[in-house]
Amino acid sequence: MTGTLFLGGRTGQVGSDSAKAWLQWQGSVLSVNAQGAWFGGTGKVWHSDNDGSGSGLDADMLDGVHKNGFSSRKYLGFSSDSKVCYIILTHAYNGSVIGGSSFHGMVAINRGSSNSWNGKTAVYIALGGQYNSNVSSYFKLGSSVNVSGIYRVIYNGTAYLALRMEAVSSQEVVIHGEISDYSVPCIVQESQVSSPTLINNAPGLDANAVSATRLASSRSIWGQGFDGTGNVSGNMTGVGNINTAASPAGTIYVNNWLRTVGNCGWYSETYGGGWFMSDSTWIRNHNNKSLYMSTAVIRTDGQIQVGGNGDKFLVTSAGAVTAASSIVSKADVIGLSTSDERLKHNICPVRDAVVRLRELGGFFSFDYNPDASEKDKVGRIGLIYQRVHGPLAGRMRHLRDDGHGALNYIHPDYINLIGAGVLEVAHEVEDLRAELSSLKKRVHRLENTSYMDPTYY
Repeated sequence: MTGTLFLGGRTGQVGSDSAKAWLQWQGSVLSVNAQGAWFGGTGKVWHSDNDGSGSGLDADMLDGVHKNGFSSRKYLGFSSDSKVCYIILTHAYNGSVIGGSSFHGMVAINRGSSNSWNGKTAVYIALGGQYNSNVSSYFKLGSSVNVSGIYRVIYNGTAYLALRMEAVSSQEVVIHGEISDYSVPCIVQESQVSSPTLINNAPGLDANAVSATRLASSRSIWGQGFDGTGNVSGNMTGVGNINTAASPAGTIYVNNWLRTVGNCGWYSETYGGGWFMSDSTWIRNHNNKSLYMSTAVIRTDGQIQVGGNGDKFLVTSAGAVTAASSIVSKADVIGLSTSDERLKHNICPVRDAVVRLRELGGFFSFDYNPDASEKDKVGRIGLIYQRVHGPLAGRMRHLRDDGHGALNYIHPDYINLIGAGVLEVAHEVEDLRAELSSLKKRVHRLENTSYMDPTYY
């Protein structure tokens, strides 16, 4: 390949083939082979190695150019990438040279005061397709690190800064570049590192890193694929514990159990109530809040208890109701007991109802002592637990949990026996009234009839 090089206001040629490279300027040629060795060309260049006695060269008679026409040192080299080469001009030259060739297109050369190459100030000539802007960058290379080229290519309005490097051993490569002349977004297009750690300290690159839109390898965030090209949305899957101090806003929907751990549950932050469990038996209300049900039905397949173990009020699953105190109703109290004749046998009238009532021990008036739980303690009327005997005793007598006896005054048999006794007394009263009426008639006749009246007898 060959190209034209503009340097110091004069035109020269730069070229290479598979074995060597050369720089021709003012009629002299500087050639370097693949190993970097110098050798002669079409012209002659005077330097300290061929100066002196016996060299056959006289600086004043050279048809080439004195070395002071160049900078104090010139290096020409190649990268391992066939598309990139660099020319390093050291010390003296400090300007930009722009030229072109049929192969490389636009070529930009720039030298910064802080550039270094093996401890020497250097100019980097970067040759690459569509290169059209200056480069201001420098490198700090760790030991045993080979750099094969640097170039920037403008393509469709995007700048690509590429650095191909290789570490002979595990060394750190640090890029300290400052790309101040970039007017378009810069992307690190190619960075091939075999083993070293790459640390990017370039302010320009850091600033432009926010323009990345896609990850090289996609990742999964809460079960959703993410490669940087779009937002993460949709359902969360494959998520472990979510620990947060935040307060979720809006309605929370779940289609499975909402579980709590420990002595906690649901709590109303606004009103201070809630539900929780502190053992394996009871669901408890928090802060002793009352339960209000705006429904017509409250159902349980077990018991309804008030007090410890229902000692104050109890409704069993069979329908039995037990109350430890008075039951007050502001309306009718209706009790039902099966009375259909089709469900009965051995039907016969009640006899000796009064006798059976007398077996209950009799009725007494009394006052309850302070140990009794009844509210009204004075002027009471009733039976005595210890004196109740007869067939109804087993149905009326009950022993409370505190060891005191109690009677069931609303047992149907007791109420019906009272009714039978009333009827029995009523019949006897009717019989007595009939007999009394007959006796009154006889007395009346006796009072109005002479003893001598034979019709009396």
